[in-house]
Amino acid sequence: MASAALPLSAAPDARRSVNNRNMKDNIKAFIIGFIVIAVLSWLALLTMDALETAYIGLLAWASPVIGAFITAIMAKSRKLALAFLLALPSAIIFGIENYLWQLLGRGSDFPGFKGFVTLVCLEFIIAIILCGIGGLAGTFIAKRKFKTSSEN
Repeated sequence: MASAALPLSAAPDARRSVNNRNMKDNIKAFIIGFIVIAVLSWLALLTMDALETAYIGLLAWASPVIGAFITAIMAKSRKLALAFLLALPSAIIFGIENYLWQLLGRGSDFPGFKGFVTLVCLEFIIAIILCGIGGLAGTFIAKRKFKTSSEN
């Protein structure tokens, strides 16, 4: 009798272990996506003067899409939710960059702290869309990759 109860009591622990592993993998995917957004955005800020600004601006705007794409591919579950969660850090990074751009003595459309808050609010709406695009693409590719690997 006692041996029959052991697998039933061990089952919740096994599920909890899988959930903890998935959560750790999801946190790792979120952090890597955040780092990708931060690095690409800062790279765009630092090279803005040296290179053609149109292409560098495109890199800055593409950073949320790329970060969300990587997060969605790496995450084990809740891929799209994690991609959308990257919108707020992305908006804050853009606001900080705008503020630093102004502190470096360059012209800014949204100067000061009030401009920082305004830009973060505007960028948050845009970042939701951009992170959604990257998250949808990453989720689609991750599901297709899983289907093809499970069929072989």
